[in-house]
Amino acid sequence: MKRQRKKKSYRGVLFSFITIGLGSVLGLALFSVVLEIVVTMTHSDKNTIYEIVPGINSRYVFRVKPNTTPTISNIVMKFNNFSMRRSTDITEAGQPGVYRILSYGDSIGLGVLVEEKDHYTTILERLLNANPKGKKYEVLNTARGNSPSIYSAHLSRDFQKHKPNMVLLEIELANDVADEALVIADVPDENGLLTKISGHRYAVSYFDDQYMVTLPLTGLFFEPTKAYNDLIRKVGNYLSHKYPNPVFSDSSNYYYYNLGFDQFYLTQKRLDTAFEKTFSVIKSIQSFAEKHGASFLLLIVPPRYTFTPNQYQSGSKELVARAISKATSLNIPYVDVTPSFVEANGFSLYFDFCHPTPQGYEIIANDLFQKLKSN
Repeated sequence: MKRQRKKKSYRGVLFSFITIGLGSVLGLALFSVVLEIVVTMTHSDKNTIYEIVPGINSRYVFRVKPNTTPTISNIVMKFNNFSMRRSTDITEAGQPGVYRILSYGDSIGLGVLVEEKDHYTTILERLLNANPKGKKYEVLNTARGNSPSIYSAHLSRDFQKHKPNMVLLEIELANDVADEALVIADVPDENGLLTKISGHRYAVSYFDDQYMVTLPLTGLFFEPTKAYNDLIRKVGNYLSHKYPNPVFSDSSNYYYYNLGFDQFYLTQKRLDTAFEKTFSVIKSIQSFAEKHGASFLLLIVPPRYTFTPNQYQSGSKELVARAISKATSLNIPYVDVTPSFVEANGFSLYFDFCHPTPQGYEIIANDLFQKLKSN
């Protein structure tokens, strides 16, 4: 009898703990939802330009809405019927006899500070089509996110729809490595692509799809919320100030894009791991493209710090050299525009630490043209 009572007592205690635990989780979830609704109602701009990608359903994998003309970084941009930065609409699978190139890239690939006519995809398309008797080309600025893991999530759907002959992928390591350090993703799918992203630096919020720059730490559901974003910025600023990260010290030779509140998290170990992951993802994208009958080309754009004596010059040069070495060892075909930038006074070809001027974009387009023409 006593043993039976003890068993019942243990079961009762266990049941109570389970009930309290589940109640706490549900209560926290409900509180998070209510808090986010309140924050959204008081701070939201309902005229969002972004939407999450159907079928992926990740707050970190999004695109500009199709057939819109938003102003981004003081530049009016036209996005066509497939959410690509392009003034003209396209057919879904391309036209017979037209060689189609899908171009991916970060804010440089998007062209945040230049007009569409000055972007390397526009110039490259014009150069490739200059011969009236030659092959016809279509170079499409997909405008799909900010780092290779995000392009990987987009790629299989884009490939299935748009049937490219080539995939062009741009990287600028001062940006992309720091972005990749914040990626949280499940294991790759059967094609080696990352299709389930549960954390990234850039997200769109629940309820109103507002663009956010955040710091995911766990990949849990509440992180792409405005309430979490406000909290992590305050906590991150405190930790980054209280425990300075030597990566961002005055004696560091490297510059990695950051927003201050994320400095405590971007340790050298995480950045080194992110560099390797960046090229692992790029290789997977290349393999996927080639497996499905398309060629692949990597475009390496150096940071501005590469071109003049400064605190970050040696580190910037070393990052580019590492990228070239890694691409070579993995048999990834690439174009490095550094030599052409050097010849044209590279430091003057940038608006800031990474974004080229129209002249810089023209040089990029010419280097790509020379590579494609020779092939």
